[in-house]
Amino acid sequence: MIDVAGIIAENILYIAMVTLGGMLISWSVHFVPVGGAPAAMAQATGIGTGTVQLAAGAGLTGLVTAGAVMAVSDSPLLVVASGGVGAMIMISVTMIVATWVYVYGVGVPPASAKVDYDPITKDRQDIYVSQGTEGHGLPTVSFVSGVIGGALGGFGGSVIYFALMSTS
Repeated sequence: MIDVAGIIAENILYIAMVTLGGMLISWSVHFVPVGGAPAAMAQATGIGTGTVQLAAGAGLTGLVTAGAVMAVSDSPLLVVASGGVGAMIMISVTMIVATWVYVYGVGVPPASAKVDYDPITKDRQDIYVSQGTEGHGLPTVSFVSGVIGGALGGFGGSVIYFALMSTS
């Protein structure tokens, strides 16, 4: 007979790490500027895709990056940090390419209708917003928020990878 309680007791730390990793990935989507279909049509700010795709992308990028680093180092801090950095790079590239498409392909500047001035750069945005839209592209504040979200998702994915590879 299998001693389920004993197995759980032996691996409770790893169960908690997997739970924490999943929570970090879930929290990450609250920072990533998801615009969905309206953003794909330049009618709202954000990346023109869904929340689930970006959360999975950040978590899986963190997981893969952690796997690459864990092959050469057993340091938990280095493994988790590498996952965060890998996901930050992934989401940054996604957002910069989306910005290029909006600016050079669609012909709209990154601007939000939610505030008159960008909170980070203090640049005026309201004069660049097309009428009838919530804004378009990825203003600086959305970009910075997306990088933070990518870091959280990457940390979550790398914590999960480390926990799964460390179980006995």
